[in-house]
Amino acid sequence: MGLAHAIGKEVIITAQTMDDVPFDLKHRRVIIYKPGNLEELGIKLSKTVDALKWKPIEIKHWIDTNSKSIKVGLSFPVDKITVHETPIEALGRIVGLPNNDLSFWIQGFVITNKEYQQGSSSVDEKGYWEIKEIHLGATEHYVFFRIYDESGRMIAESEKIVVYKVR
Repeated sequence: MGLAHAIGKEVIITAQTMDDVPFDLKHRRVIIYKPGNLEELGIKLSKTVDALKWKPIEIKHWIDTNSKSIKVGLSFPVDKITVHETPIEALGRIVGLPNNDLSFWIQGFVITNKEYQQGSSSVDEKGYWEIKEIHLGATEHYVFFRIYDESGRMIAESEKIVVYKVR
């Protein structure tokens, strides 16, 4: 447990009473359960894990789109970053999406000598998204994003950022 805390990983402590929790961990997240009611423990654990999954990410860089109301916030990558490995992950948040019942998704693109379509991600109800893989083959890359509604209609394209890759 100490190692998980040291490297910033979330830990969920379960105990039957607070007296069972070591004094130096009582300030941490603790779920108290009754030994005869494991169903309640399961529900509490499920809710806690769901809350941890949707923990907001820090947006480090906002970029405009060709739609005046929509902006793309990036946690990673940010403009003019240098990376050493490929593929990279891209994650962020979109604000200003139309307030209707449609769902949205985002697609990453890389331009070196031509445009290359990359991974995509659905956009959750709060605007957060995560693209697992963007491949970088050259040294200097222009990365941008297109946002689509569920019908496949592109509703916005972001400005380009520069990502450098060194070996």
